[in-house]
Amino acid sequence: MHRVVRMAWLARRKLVMITKIREPEQWRYYTERVRPLMGADDPEPREEPLAPRVATSRALLPTPVA
Repeated sequence: MHRVVRMAWLARRKLVMITKIREPEQWRYYTERVRPLMGADDPEPREEPLAPRVATSRALLPTPVA
């Protein structure tokens, strides 16, 4: 995940992360490796209910080519 954050920053692109951070190891990784790469105005992760997560994921899928 930290590589993706860095690539988005270098490309000056907004990054939307949909991830699970529940376990202590996951929080440690986020705190040590990911958060330092993010800007002060970037939101802290929070777990959304399933329906909004699915809707966001679908909205980010590329449009199929006919």
